[in-house]
Amino acid sequence: MRNKTRKSCLIIGGVGAVVSVAILLCAITLFTDLCGVNDKSAIETAREWAGLAPLPATASNLYVETTGNMFTHGFDITFTAPIKDIDKWLASSPGIANVEPTREGNIRIYKIKPRSGAAFAEVKVDESKEQVSIRTYWS
Repeated sequence: MRNKTRKSCLIIGGVGAVVSVAILLCAITLFTDLCGVNDKSAIETAREWAGLAPLPATASNLYVETTGNMFTHGFDITFTAPIKDIDKWLASSPGIANVEPTREGNIRIYKIKPRSGAAFAEVKVDESKEQVSIRTYWS
């Protein structure tokens, strides 16, 4: 009878410890997401990988998505800004220098030579929506 009670206590204690660690990890992840810590880091890394200048001061509707696992990591970033500010931003971005964009309708596509070990870097500018999409990944 004592062994069953002891086993039950060990099992309950172990499950409690696992649940506590899971709750703690979720809380840390939620806190860093709410504070924008991950977004800032993702933007900086994407800028480094693509050789991009800081985002225009007028950038709004910022959306940052981080993808990947232990073998790959990627960032998809979109924002809107007046087209004149987007063009100034592109002109001040060394990764865009000497890159001739291709066109798909109102969308300019800049295939950028990735930097810092990244495998892919691309910027799309939708002129009609005044929207920029940045996509980078490392693999």
